[in-house]
Amino acid sequence: MEESKSTFAMKARAYLDSVKDYLSNPTLAIVSEPKPWVSEFLSVSKFSKPHKEDIFNRAKDNLIHFLPNYLIVYIVFLVLGVLSKPNYIICLMVLAGIWAYLYSIKTLVLSGKEITAFHKNLIIGIAAMLATVFFAWEIVFYTSIFVLAGIMFHSAFHNPPEKYGTYTPPIEPV
Repeated sequence: MEESKSTFAMKARAYLDSVKDYLSNPTLAIVSEPKPWVSEFLSVSKFSKPHKEDIFNRAKDNLIHFLPNYLIVYIVFLVLGVLSKPNYIICLMVLAGIWAYLYSIKTLVLSGKEITAFHKNLIIGIAAMLATVFFAWEIVFYTSIFVLAGIMFHSAFHNPPEKYGTYTPPIEPV
């Protein structure tokens, strides 16, 4: 039992290290084109039950390969969540109005000091974060949990493309 825990911890650590190495790479797959939706991403024939020791490699390879698709899915669900609540739409319109007003002002003076463009961006950025925390935290949180669960399911059960990663199918016992 103790040995299986340490094996799991080692695999988890190796996986997190590979994700860290991947994210430190300046040429991320985020900027790549999404993979075909019907023929590759959602094709039922490309799903299979993974072997226990194979889940980490599958997940890692699929997360790298389908990252643009996963981001699109997240953004779509986030937009649908925001559109489902009129309060969020009103909040976004108010933020857009404040942002447009601050950009229309050439020089902004507060307490006798001129506010630079950097500080105007900082003010609106902080206002946007506070508005998200106070008004839309639940939609961001629940959408993140829901989409993350779907991504984990997809990345574990989708057969990874062998040419894109470190995936090696496990050897079946004879």
